[in-house]
Amino acid sequence: MEVDCVCLQETHILEEDVPLWAYEWGGELHASFGSSSSCGTVILLSARQAGCATRVETDHEGRLVCILFKYPQGNIAICNVYAPNRPSARRDFFNTLPSFVPGSAPCVMVGDFNCVPDSGLDRLGTSVSASPDAGITELDRFTSAHLLADVWRHMHPCSTVYTWVRPNGEDASRIDRVYAPVSFILSGCETLSCPLSDHDTVVARFVLPSIFPSGGAYGSLTVGFLARQSSARVSRPGTKDGKH
Repeated sequence: MEVDCVCLQETHILEEDVPLWAYEWGGELHASFGSSSSCGTVILLSARQAGCATRVETDHEGRLVCILFKYPQGNIAICNVYAPNRPSARRDFFNTLPSFVPGSAPCVMVGDFNCVPDSGLDRLGTSVSASPDAGITELDRFTSAHLLADVWRHMHPCSTVYTWVRPNGEDASRIDRVYAPVSFILSGCETLSCPLSDHDTVVARFVLPSIFPSGGAYGSLTVGFLARQSSARVSRPGTKDGKH
């Protein structure tokens, strides 16, 4: 699949890995470094996006990368997150999100949030954590302030799907999600099984009429991601249906 932007979580990337990763990818790489055994969040940009990333924000724990894309018709921020497993740390992490989002640009946020909005629809079984969805209030506060919609739930209000399933099948949850501004025209969202990870891929598609007005041709954005292997496609402004 041809992509412009690839989002990765829990890569275990180290700073010394960057030259090899960038060489093999053939484009830009922006990372928040964890350790060789934990965290490591990465956004890869293709050559087509050269010069479009004008600002990059990262945390110091390998859990967040946020990039501001600047185009003549407008800006978009894409934030890739890997939330902590521990309830108290997850609350604190979500409370820091506003400090990383660049400016007032519309924000698309993707990642492994390690909690779910609706335990009845988004979780199966009993989590080993005493507070499996701690932090969801703090996350909801952020998404509400930025007028973001949970893309999959918006398009499938009563359906059930899980992006992570415990090997024994007793526990499952939809902890991997895409959030996008409610002003975007959502045209599709799906989950795809991937043998390279214990998480499924989530792919969301939407057009951006309010951001990139260019006659009848809307800018379009397709975001897909997967813990440990993720991808996002951003079509340049003035294109339609992802075609250049």
